Amino acid sequence: RSPKTCFALMESVADLGPLAPGAAAPPPPPPVAPPTVPPPPPTMGTPFTSATPTVGTRLREQDVSRDEEGLRRLALVGAWRAVASLGQALLQSSHPVDVLLRLRWYRITALLKVREHALAEREMALLGDLRGPPWDYERYPALFPGRSGSMVPFALLLLHGLLPAMTGDPVQAHQRLYALLQRLQEQIPAAAAAALTLGAGGANQRADAALADLTRQQQQVA
Repeated sequence: RSPKTCFALMESVADLGPLAPGAAAPPPPPPVAPPTVPPPPPTMGTPFTSATPTVGTRLREQDVSRDEEGLRRLALVGAWRAVASLGQALLQSSHPVDVLLRLRWYRITALLKVREHALAEREMALLGDLRGPPWDYERYPALFPGRSGSMVPFALLLLHGLLPAMTGDPVQAHQRLYALLQRLQEQIPAAAAAALTLGAGGANQRADAALADLTRQQQQVA
């Protein structure tokens, strides 16, 4: 603005003069609320049992229980060398067959994560044929009464199929994955028929869940 305009504005403000006697004072400005202080973060001493560990959390082998739950917690934070070490220690002891398979899966996965491909391949070879009778529930009726079929987790079957591709043999990986896909495709019609023929109730829900699992597994392999 020009100097003359600024001078005129100053004069108009001066003309207002002081407040007339009895005139109400202008209301005070509204109080400013103090800033919200966030709650303090949990201390490092907080036990991990109160929350699920996440990647980035520092967790060592000696910080967890020496069992499958300890492996799970180490895997959740990406402590794969600790998973491999604890898995090897646990596999020296006797376990139910289904637990043994899950422990082996943790160990092989951890070895692949730390690029110990040859050792992972040897660990997988110790299991032999994953589709063989030794891995069927019927082989252990006292331990698994009323259960049938294979107890091998799908995650282990998928890892078995992918492993050759990680160790330099893509042709064998293709063959294994194709065989796994074919096996799943053969199981889906029977599971679908069971889901359709069973009436309402728990049995029907289990059949629906089994069909959904097979369909999801087929999509993962394909």
